Amino acid sequence: MSKKTVKENDKEVSKNYVGLARKYRPQTFEEVIGQPHIVRTLKKAVETNHVAPAYLFIGSRGLGKTTMARILAKALNCEKGITSTPCGKCESCIEISRSNHIDVLEIDAASNTGIDNVRETIIQSVSTVPAKGRYKVFIIDETHMLSAQAFGALLKTIEEPPSHVVFIMATTEGHKVPSPIRSRCLRFDFRPVSSDELTERLKKIAKAESIDIEESAVRLICEYSEGGVRDAISALDMVRAYSSDKINLKDTEEVLGAIPSVSIEKLMNSIAVADSENAENILKELWEFGVDTSEVMRALLFAFRKELFDVIRGNDKNFKKGRIVRSIESILFSMERTRYSRHPLIELELLIAKLSSISNDEKTLKELYEKLLNYETFKSIREDTAIEPEQKTVKKIETSREWDKKKLLSIFRKEEFFSELKAASPNSEKYCRDAEISIPKDGTLKLLFKDKTLFERFEKDHKAIADIKHAIEFVQTGKFHIEFELSAQSKPQQIQKELNFEDEKSSDKSKAEDLDPEIEKIKRLFGADSVEIVKE
Repeated sequence: MSKKTVKENDKEVSKNYVGLARKYRPQTFEEVIGQPHIVRTLKKAVETNHVAPAYLFIGSRGLGKTTMARILAKALNCEKGITSTPCGKCESCIEISRSNHIDVLEIDAASNTGIDNVRETIIQSVSTVPAKGRYKVFIIDETHMLSAQAFGALLKTIEEPPSHVVFIMATTEGHKVPSPIRSRCLRFDFRPVSSDELTERLKKIAKAESIDIEESAVRLICEYSEGGVRDAISALDMVRAYSSDKINLKDTEEVLGAIPSVSIEKLMNSIAVADSENAENILKELWEFGVDTSEVMRALLFAFRKELFDVIRGNDKNFKKGRIVRSIESILFSMERTRYSRHPLIELELLIAKLSSISNDEKTLKELYEKLLNYETFKSIREDTAIEPEQKTVKKIETSREWDKKKLLSIFRKEEFFSELKAASPNSEKYCRDAEISIPKDGTLKLLFKDKTLFERFEKDHKAIADIKHAIEFVQTGKFHIEFELSAQSKPQQIQKELNFEDEKSSDKSKAEDLDPEIEKIKRLFGADSVEIVKE
């Protein structure tokens, strides 16, 4: 083959298209975006000659783990000396950038998982000195894919490597790397790049490549990439190939398979006003268009995230903060469940129904609990949710205070009352059986406990108090308040608790006097309904 033919082939190769992600791959520490904590640490380590024997880079795809490893290898082997700013022009830097430097070995652990691969590629060559550079650098990508035996063989080498060897391991799943390996490495966690930094990088590339692209399209690409630089640049490259003129939002949505922003806006408006019918129609259109259900959930997640930021900034629109938080939690739960579901469309429809039914009420659980214990609020809830009169099992009976007292005392001796309590809570039944019941003239219902331990338990048992209240309400009308006290003590402990019923609370708050114990015994013997007290 003549020299002329070789030159022509080289010219043809140089004309081959290079993807934007590869073309604009960072070559120095300064060009790396979104990882300032890692850049600063590595630069200082190189400048002070405190390079660790092993590094572990952890992070999701496209954040620059392998790129950072190559830059560190160039910093250690640059021909102008160990420097934090490699020249990128010397033969050593160029060869490292092209992945063909003799002393910098890049190993794909996904295809070299076994112990034999590790032994042949790493362990046998560790002891040999660098052929060309100062350091022999082993870059192991997808480290978590190595087998347990391979990790075991690598353990001793990483712990005590020769002074001229540096290991740089990169992985997307750091938890799968055995802890003995992690403990022997200097660990760096790569963070997703912020939307602003990613937008700025894409704009610079677009300007350099003379790409005319709308701001909204750039923002959509950044959302699509989820903080991954490589994914964002590759998406820009793909959209450029699709659009002949200016890249607009519509073209970007079609290329990336994203849901049209108009459809998401309509869907959000339907959810805000609980218009399930319109929401179902929008879902059918998206389904017929071929949109994946997971993409719809993902779009809803980002839409509610945007709403959350708007509320935080004070731009209160259709949703309250509490509703947005609950909606995001529901979406995340549905996304996880849909991964294993055989009916993703039904899962999406169920999610829309849930989102539409979530209230804008901002009340906390504590407030709701207090609301249930409060009489006026409880009464309004009963009125709002009241069933039809013919369906009621209890009818309001207008009676005198004296008749109500007799009726109230009598129900505490009925097995029906205790059965009702036992079904709700066995503790509630025990309290009422062990306590003595009395109702003074002011209508105060008193439960007297001789057992101090039982009294203290009852005092803290709010559910039992509510159960007794509801059981009394089942057979008795009238408004009473309940007072618990220890009859065995000279100074009884008292706690006032409201038992809220339908009648107006008596304004008379005079001190109640206990009924005569002898009369109580007679009532228990013959029944409260059969005993009438006549005052002379």
